[in-house]
Amino acid sequence: MSKKDKGKGIQKNDDYKIVRTKSSSQSLTNFPPLPYKTVATKPSQGNYFLRYIEHLFYTSYKIAPTNLFIRDLVQRSFRDSHHLGDHPQKTRQFYEPILIDIQSVDITHTTDVANPSNILYSKYIIKNVLGFQQWKDPLQERKFSIPVEPATYNYFDYKMAWLRAFFHKSEIYSGFFNFHDKTPFTFPIWFYDWWTMFSFSPSVLHCKAKEGWDFWITDTPAYDAYTKEAQLFRIFNIAWIFCWDYRYQNYLLNLFPLSIVRIYKVRWWSEYKSKLCGKKMLNIIAEQKPKTSPSKTFTHLTKL
Repeated sequence: MSKKDKGKGIQKNDDYKIVRTKSSSQSLTNFPPLPYKTVATKPSQGNYFLRYIEHLFYTSYKIAPTNLFIRDLVQRSFRDSHHLGDHPQKTRQFYEPILIDIQSVDITHTTDVANPSNILYSKYIIKNVLGFQQWKDPLQERKFSIPVEPATYNYFDYKMAWLRAFFHKSEIYSGFFNFHDKTPFTFPIWFYDWWTMFSFSPSVLHCKAKEGWDFWITDTPAYDAYTKEAQLFRIFNIAWIFCWDYRYQNYLLNLFPLSIVRIYKVRWWSEYKSKLCGKKMLNIIAEQKPKTSPSKTFTHLTKL
C-alpha cells in the first residue's frame, strides 16, 4: 500500500491484513478502536442469539446422526465452499477479494499460530454498499487487482459476495462487524435483506440500548420500517459479533426427514458503551436542526 493510499484509508487485495495468534476460546481480544475511541480490552463471552435459519438440503435421516457426521455430509455436498456452487471456482477465495477491490469492506483475518490455515476470527468494516445504478451495467466484467480465477466479476458476483464471503470454518470462527464512520447512509434494498441474516437483532439489545431502540422505532418517521435497524447501527457505529454453524432440523416438521440448515447467530459486543445509542443520546439528535446530519451530531457528542 502506498503512502497516498494509506492517507485515504484504502485497503487493496495485495495488502491483506493477517494477524497470527494462539488458538483460544477467547477470540475477540485484539480489535482496534472504533471511531468513537472505545477500546476492546477483554473478549466478551456473551450468549449468541439465533438470527436466521437457512435451509440447505434434505437428508434421508429421521434421527440425527452425530455432529461429526454432519461435517462429512456437508463436505461431500459443498466441498470447501460452504454453499451450493454455481461455478466450481467461485469459492470464498473468489468472493472475498471482490469486496476488497470494490472498497466495500475492509477485512482483517486473525489465524492460529499453530495452524495458519485456520482463521479464528475476522474484522469486517463495512465502507460502502454499491447499488445497481452505481455499477451502471450489471453484466459489465471488472478485473481483479490480484491473480484470481475466474479473473473477472460482475455486479451479480458482487451481490453474491455479500452472501458467500463470510463463511469460514464454522466450528472455530467468529466475525466482528461494524460500519466505517464515513459509510454512506443509502443502501440498496437487497442489503436490508442481507441485514436480516448477518446482523444483530435489536430485540436482544442491552438495557440502555434497548431504550434507545424503542425510542428510535417510534420517533423516526422519515425512515421506512425495514431500514430502521441498519440505519440505527450505521449512525451510532454499533458493532456486533457473528458466527454460524450447521444443524439437523425438522425444517418441514414431521412431513419430511431431517434437513441440513445453516444457523446464523449474533451477539452484542459488550465493549460498546450502550449509552451511546441510548434514549438520551437519541433525544439530543432528534432535537438537532435538519441541516445537521445524525452522524455528525453523534461524532461531536462522543468527543465531548
